[in-house]
Amino acid sequence: MNEPTPSHGPESPSDSVRLQTLYVVNNLLRLMDKDGLDIDAILPQVLQTAMRELHCQSGSIMIVDDAGNLEHLWHIDNNDPTYPDRFIQRVLTDGIAAWVIRKQQSALIPNTLTDTRWLPRSDHPSVNQPWSAICVPLLARQRAIGVITVTKPGTRQFTQNDVYLLQAIADLAAVTIANVRLTDDSRRRAAELTTLIAATLTVSANLQREEILGIVREQMVALTNVQQSIIWSYERQRQQLTPWAQDNTATATAVTEQDFPWFERVLIQRNWVQNRQDGQLTPSERAWMEQYQAKTILIVPLLGVQGTMGVAQLVDTETCRTFTDHEISLICTLAAQAVIALENAQLYERAQRQLRESSFLNQASAVINSTLDIQEIMEVLLDNTNKLLQVEALSIALLDEQKQELVYEVAVGAGSKEIVGMRLPMHEGIAGWVMQQGRPALVTDTSQDSRHSQSGDTRTGTKTRAIICAPLQAQGTVFGTLQAINPAMGSFTEDDLQLLVKLANLASSALNNARQFARTQAAEARYLGLFEDSIDPIILTDTAGRILEVNRIAGNFLGYTKEELRGMDIAMLHPEKPAFLASEIALQSIQEDAQVHINQVITRAGAIIPVEVYAKRLHTGGAEILQWIHHDISKQVELEEMRQELMAMLIHDLQNPLSNIITSLEMLGHELDALTNPTSMAILEIANRSSQRLRALIRSLLDISRLEDGNKLMDRSVLSPHQLIQEARLALLPVLQQRHIHLYVHTEENLPEVDVDADMMTRVLINLLDNALKFSEKEQSLTITAHRDKTNADFVLIRVADQGPGILPIHRELVFDMFYRIPGKSAGKGIGLGLAFCRLAVEAHGGRIWVDEAPGGGALFSFTLPVAAPQTHD
Repeated sequence: MNEPTPSHGPESPSDSVRLQTLYVVNNLLRLMDKDGLDIDAILPQVLQTAMRELHCQSGSIMIVDDAGNLEHLWHIDNNDPTYPDRFIQRVLTDGIAAWVIRKQQSALIPNTLTDTRWLPRSDHPSVNQPWSAICVPLLARQRAIGVITVTKPGTRQFTQNDVYLLQAIADLAAVTIANVRLTDDSRRRAAELTTLIAATLTVSANLQREEILGIVREQMVALTNVQQSIIWSYERQRQQLTPWAQDNTATATAVTEQDFPWFERVLIQRNWVQNRQDGQLTPSERAWMEQYQAKTILIVPLLGVQGTMGVAQLVDTETCRTFTDHEISLICTLAAQAVIALENAQLYERAQRQLRESSFLNQASAVINSTLDIQEIMEVLLDNTNKLLQVEALSIALLDEQKQELVYEVAVGAGSKEIVGMRLPMHEGIAGWVMQQGRPALVTDTSQDSRHSQSGDTRTGTKTRAIICAPLQAQGTVFGTLQAINPAMGSFTEDDLQLLVKLANLASSALNNARQFARTQAAEARYLGLFEDSIDPIILTDTAGRILEVNRIAGNFLGYTKEELRGMDIAMLHPEKPAFLASEIALQSIQEDAQVHINQVITRAGAIIPVEVYAKRLHTGGAEILQWIHHDISKQVELEEMRQELMAMLIHDLQNPLSNIITSLEMLGHELDALTNPTSMAILEIANRSSQRLRALIRSLLDISRLEDGNKLMDRSVLSPHQLIQEARLALLPVLQQRHIHLYVHTEENLPEVDVDADMMTRVLINLLDNALKFSEKEQSLTITAHRDKTNADFVLIRVADQGPGILPIHRELVFDMFYRIPGKSAGKGIGLGLAFCRLAVEAHGGRIWVDEAPGGGALFSFTLPVAAPQTHD
């Protein structure tokens, strides 16, 4: 078969024929524009008219929307009436139609086999035959809204005049199509506006989240003609998206934000995203679209005041298309309305929850504060907490202060029987962290929190996925924790944690009061046991001295029954009313620190018994009472009297014989010649020193006895501290020289005189120096210092320091007691009278004496003496 190849192409219609054709086409289009006939009925007739006038075998009209998606297609082909969707899409994206729409100019193709813009159909009967084609744009308002394409078998079958004719037909059609579309758009926009208004009114009037989302999802489907839609909620803390609302065909489940392919882009850009099956997709995006059988997908964020609340996912499972700007704008508007309604619903839900919480808290408070039973308080607390939070399990752990462990005291829910009684170190687990920090904790995923302990899960068999925990504390001290695990729905929120904190705070005060009450009861029980079992008589009175209660031994000791003693004035038990019972003011002076008094009590039988009375003020049961412990000191008094009698006897019986011995030794010393009898003189000297030492001891005993009796100092005189120090130094000089001990004296210039018993205070210094010598080694030194006391200018401070082993703090008060000797001090000699005498002598002068550690080691004895009053001259 020879291919026709005319030099000017085939015969084209004459001008009159073209005008007639355009007239026919114009009339057809007027029917559609004026009479409102369906576009699907008119445009095929326009296509047939064009094909007839141009003697074409096939042709088509394609109309696209603003996004380039195919909106209408009319196709006439005598050889193959079918037109596959996939091939149509290729023509619109890569074929001659795409070129014409993009260039907005017509195309004349002399040979379809040689023009790359022409996409052959592999399944068409004439795929390997040359054809001629014309494709012209439908231009309206400076944009291409579609194309008209006609074809003939053979090459060069169309002329430029044919192109002009087809373009003229296209221009007429484009204007009419644009007008019809404008009318349709107006109607559609009015309908969409009505839909939006209706949806907005419905959504705004609804405060139920599920109903709001259902309405919004249905309107989104209706406005975009998609087959599937899902609204996802976003939980920021868990970084998870959960299906909020979906149609019956969708089976979406919760996913993390990392598994949702476009979510990160939506979250960061806060804008919509759309993708097509035939577009550039990542493996995760392609897998997501395959999961939902999506040919086109649109993701629109739900943006609230606090950030992204979720996303709306629209899926077209039938057509691979691009959503128009108008469609996206409608969906974004609906999303914004949904967000407002959801936030209102959340505010309403929060208000309702707060009302419920307040009601529950008031009820719980009334019950909790009506009892002091710790177990009952904890059970009521857990019951009310579970009603509000709806969790899998709740528990309360209290601190065992002795073992520093958290003990799970009460629990409800899964594993409650197993968890009660469990002990954990107070620093272990999330509860331990709350215990240590005194702050609440919210953990939405325990597998990601290193603080979580598996001990409870292992014991109960219940896996803790999430937990909230609040401290139980009173007066700044944490004494336990309240914890809830695994919410029944969703995940724990900050609101849940704050509610738990409120309940914990509510219970903390009641629990602390109950614990204090239990401790008070236990303490009172212990005190009652000690009170009754005490070996000393104990009397309790009110602050006026009226007896309220006595223990058993008090009745036996005084010879009265308890009933007889109750109501009696305690002063009636003392034969001579002492000063501390003299008046109510005296009784009021008794404080919480025990006051000790030596007195006598009279029994019912008239016996007078010496007692040591310990008086103390107590607070119990909201009232003040006075406690009087009477310790029988009859034996001590008897022993003291015997000691004093023995002391007087020893002093009297030893002093006269000793005086005779000393006198005899002095006379014997005058009779012997030291040169002819050196040995005898040495023995005589030893006897003389021992006698003097014994006389000093007797004098110390006599002075101690006199000072203890409170006798006044009779031989006081005014002298310089230098004189006292010099007398003591001279007395011990032979011993210092013999022991090779150095004595250094440092006194302040212009040191004032002191008013003292010279002999007694000289012996005090001698005793202190002698005591220092006992614990000093050869070539060591002693130091005496004297200066005005910086803390009290009315006294002179004298100090004696040595370089010996010193005195431990536990012995520094005891060394001044009579007959006390430091254990283990083998180097020390004596019977423990020297320092006792020093204390009594110094205190008799109004001064004080004490011992510290000397600089560089050793003992440092310090005492003060009163400065003499200035002498006045008449």
